[in-house]
Amino acid sequence: MEFLLENILNLIGFIIGIIIGVFAYVGYKNTGSPVLFRLTIAFIAIGIGFGTIWMGYVIDDIYLQEGKINRGLQALGLGIQTIGYFFIAFSHTIKSFFPKSRYFRSVGILPLFALSAMNIEHIIRSFSFILLVYGAIETFVSFLEGKQKLAMLKPVMNNLQILNREELLIKEPALSEAQSKLFGGIYCPSDESGSCRDFTLSLVDICKKKGAKFHFNTTIQNIENDPSNIKNIITNKGDFQGDKYVLACASYSPIIAKMVGDYLPIYPVKGYSITVPITNPEKVPIHSGIDEDNMTAFSLMGNFLRFTSVAEISGYDTKHMPADFTEIINIAESLFSQAYL
Repeated sequence: MEFLLENILNLIGFIIGIIIGVFAYVGYKNTGSPVLFRLTIAFIAIGIGFGTIWMGYVIDDIYLQEGKINRGLQALGLGIQTIGYFFIAFSHTIKSFFPKSRYFRSVGILPLFALSAMNIEHIIRSFSFILLVYGAIETFVSFLEGKQKLAMLKPVMNNLQILNREELLIKEPALSEAQSKLFGGIYCPSDESGSCRDFTLSLVDICKKKGAKFHFNTTIQNIENDPSNIKNIITNKGDFQGDKYVLACASYSPIIAKMVGDYLPIYPVKGYSITVPITNPEKVPIHSGIDEDNMTAFSLMGNFLRFTSVAEISGYDTKHMPADFTEIINIAESLFSQAYL
């Protein structure tokens, strides 16, 4: 076989690409990570691209015997690979210096113009190489950022305890109702939870004692400003001026920021929760926790037990129906039904 080495290398590329793509897809299904979803597309595309080129060599060796791969199949294979390299390059949150630098963009695009008179395979290979180099840079930058964030979490992670089923039930007896579904758990001694509403109301009282004034049910309608200063805030209850301004409106912050011509990369996510009164204190969990399989959190809130789950991308829509809570209710009943039913 004239193309034995090419056949072997492309077949290996096909197998490895598909295997990594499958692993990335399993990770995506377990975590919902958009990065893993993009990597799934990337490596499956790269694998299919190698497989297409491999088939081109096989077809020539067995049938055509022209001593060269069909140009159409080679271009198709390289094109599919390029799609994969594109998704690798943009598999992370794009925020490194590379896309913002005119110099690097010029250097990166230059080979495309230099090779414009050559065949399409060389142009696609050049573009693929650019994307692959960019992906490597982006991956390295992301790795460094992740390493820095991990260092911040290290003191907490050092306190984590890995528990088997028996140890978990000793630590949290209320889970005995669901013990047949448990394998183990991770316990963090420093983890705490509380009522956001109670905390906020207490914070309001403290701020009032220190002289703060609150204007509730006040809607910002417009903001008068110049490039360097905010001059006036127009609301449904009159105008306000100040020396300094703090924007802390959670997911509604982009709406306010837009009034002064600023853009904030924040998008609302709608979650669902149920809060049920406790009827059997002896069966109530003494620790907060997360059911990783169902992505549902539970926490004791005084005389109530709260369950939260679901992250819905629906803009600023706050409507809900009883059916939206069915899954949370079923999970709650499977864990601690004896505590509140």
